[in-house]
Amino acid sequence: LHEPILDVRRSNSPAESVVSCSATGRPAPSVTLTVLHQNISFSQYNSTSVTNSNGTVTITTTALLSAFSSTEVGCSVSVLSAAPRELLVTVPGLTETSEDGEELFQTHL
Repeated sequence: LHEPILDVRRSNSPAESVVSCSATGRPAPSVTLTVLHQNISFSQYNSTSVTNSNGTVTITTTALLSAFSSTEVGCSVSVLSAAPRELLVTVPGLTETSEDGEELFQTHL
């Protein structure tokens, strides 16, 4: 199981962020996104799978997060043969965006 990558960026809508987490392993890992604050949830939650030439599988889970204030999101990845790995990142609220509105946050475990 390779280290997960958690990526957060603003969507076209100012109050929404696109959150994606990917992990590669053999067998295919389970990738789950979570929001650590009550009353906030993901929409348009979906996963894609890519089989690599070396026999590993990369799973990417993507969701849309609607939040006006700073929010913590987590990514949990696991395979049957290894301990789960978790990653947390704070998604800044609307008042914390850059001047051009484009921000990219990428966190490696």
